[in-house]
Amino acid sequence: MTVPVAADEARRLAALEALGDLGGEAASHLAAICRTAASLFDVSIAVVPLVERTELRPAAACGTDTSPMPREGAFCAHTIQSDDPLVVEDTLLDPRFVSSPLVVGPAAIRFYAGAPLIVAPGLRVGTLCVLDTQPRSFSEAQRRQLQDLAGIVVGQLRLHEANIRQQQEIAAREASEARYRALADALPQLIWIFSIDTGENAYVNQQFERYYGPIGPSRAARLAGNHPDDAERMDRAWRTAMRTRSPYQIEGRLRRHDGIYRWHRLVMIPIRQRGEMVAMLGTALDIDDIISARRKLAETGKLLQLAQDSAGAGTWDLDLASARITWSAESAKLHGIDAPKGYALSTEEWLAMVERADGEAALAAAAAAAEQHTSFSIEFRVPAPDGSLRWIHGTGRALYDAEGRPQRVIGLNTDITARKAAEDALVRAKAAAEAAQREAERASAAKSDFLATMSHEIRTPLNGVLGYADLLVDELEPGTVARLHAERIRGAGSSLLTVVNDVLDFSKIEAGQVELAAEPFGLDAVTDQAVAIMRAGAELKGLRLIVETEPGLPERVVGDADRLRQVLLNLLNNAVKFTAAGSVTLSVSRVPGPADEAAQLRFAVRDTGIGIPAEKHGHLFKRFSQMDGTIQREYGGTGLGLAISKQLVELMGGAIGLESAVGAGSTFWFSLPLAVAEPADAPVSAAEGRFGPHAVDAFSSWRTWR
Repeated sequence: MTVPVAADEARRLAALEALGDLGGEAASHLAAICRTAASLFDVSIAVVPLVERTELRPAAACGTDTSPMPREGAFCAHTIQSDDPLVVEDTLLDPRFVSSPLVVGPAAIRFYAGAPLIVAPGLRVGTLCVLDTQPRSFSEAQRRQLQDLAGIVVGQLRLHEANIRQQQEIAAREASEARYRALADALPQLIWIFSIDTGENAYVNQQFERYYGPIGPSRAARLAGNHPDDAERMDRAWRTAMRTRSPYQIEGRLRRHDGIYRWHRLVMIPIRQRGEMVAMLGTALDIDDIISARRKLAETGKLLQLAQDSAGAGTWDLDLASARITWSAESAKLHGIDAPKGYALSTEEWLAMVERADGEAALAAAAAAAEQHTSFSIEFRVPAPDGSLRWIHGTGRALYDAEGRPQRVIGLNTDITARKAAEDALVRAKAAAEAAQREAERASAAKSDFLATMSHEIRTPLNGVLGYADLLVDELEPGTVARLHAERIRGAGSSLLTVVNDVLDFSKIEAGQVELAAEPFGLDAVTDQAVAIMRAGAELKGLRLIVETEPGLPERVVGDADRLRQVLLNLLNNAVKFTAAGSVTLSVSRVPGPADEAAQLRFAVRDTGIGIPAEKHGHLFKRFSQMDGTIQREYGGTGLGLAISKQLVELMGGAIGLESAVGAGSTFWFSLPLAVAEPADAPVSAAEGRFGPHAVDAFSSWRTWR
């Protein structure tokens, strides 16, 4: 058995698919129609089947279930081929259905009457049919009644379809609104929609809520957030828009939830329904940073103009195509032209106004800079009518078109005549100073030569006086007046020799005439000799003189033993001089360092003397410097000993310093890098060569080992 198919089957199936699921309220209404039809026509079965591609799907039924059934052999497959009802009063007498499963099967259908469900011209999606197991007649009036009921079913289908479309439209609108809300929430602008009648917000985005905080929906709350200085201007723009029913934009300051006002650009757009404006869409973009930058730029421009005016600078603009220069009033003034509104001239005219060589060099520099995309700086001279020259400093850079071709060169001119005069004066002063320096150096050299030459001449008679004084002291009886005079002569001579030695040594150091030796010597010998020399002075004051030597020190080192001993004697002499009771200790230790480098030795002289205030520490190593005048009167001295010691230590590559406090004694220290010398079989140091081994042995009892 073949299944009849309409020519527009595709359209029919599409219309059927548009109906969707006929459950719920639609199914309830269709079931009621089925019950009405069964009762009206006094039949056992009434059905509303929808004819799909291969099967019938009952949307509602009375007297049977709603299970799908095959389209092949079904009465309704024939019913939908025409707009007229199909009536089969006895199915066994109709050759189309005599072998249908509905007739010969368990259902045993003997009567069928069905009206097509016409949803649009030519589109029949199903039927309303009544069936019975007994043959029966069906009048024309009954046919019309069946068609009327089918029309009611179609009305229900159309209502159901309209509901589906409405739900789809609502869902689409909600989805669209959700997308727009998500987009609006993602934007940095404040966005809100409000009624023009009530002014209340219908919608605000998240940025609006974050900015204003919980201010409520009213327009009054929004207006309260406008800056007082902007409120009237913004309200005037609003009233104009309401009168003209037109959009507008304005810039104003809005108060943030924390009380801070920020500049925004507001754009207000009318929302219309059926041509009438019913609401406004407002957006506000934060432009506070732009406004601030704009103001700073304006302020910077004013400051630059002020600086330019203060510096007497003028602008210029060179058009490369026309070779014409445009000056500001100040640039014209620098060239001797009074032009309050500016001045224009050709490059040839400009070259005639300046020193031509300078002008040509300036134009060449500008051309090179434009070619190389760099700025440039030039100096040129402008002759004045009185014969003087005005120096001008010019700076500039090129401006380019879209293809990178130079079009113009712009820059500044400043008057540097005063600077040039100062530079010339400085050059002359420098030359004079250099001449004076050379003369001073010649005088200093002559002085140094004189002092170096006189060193022997001065020291020899002094040493003679001291020698004879020693002889007199030894020969005269103690306690005699002559012995007392001889001792005073010896003391005064020793003091004078100390002063002479300090002055001559300092003069040699300043003259650069000190030559350092680099010879091996015994470290113990030098320290013992220094202590031995100071022993007598210490004993006279009842002081203990101690030497502390760290174990493991090198026996012999390479350096200048004489200069080392001189520094030690200076420090020991000061310690003994300024210590009334207690002790003076000389300690020698090694400063940790790499094994492959010279030994870094630290020498320290510690006393229990008067101490030195902290504020005086920085002055002690300067020449002719002592703590105060009372020190010089009480203890004597030239104030050169520490200055000489500092310079000698630094000449030997070391450093010197002190640690002291008033009443707590002082520690003067210095460190020297001294290379370690190979031990000798019978070491004889320079000190031993001059003083003999007995000098060291005689004072070994004063050494205290740590």
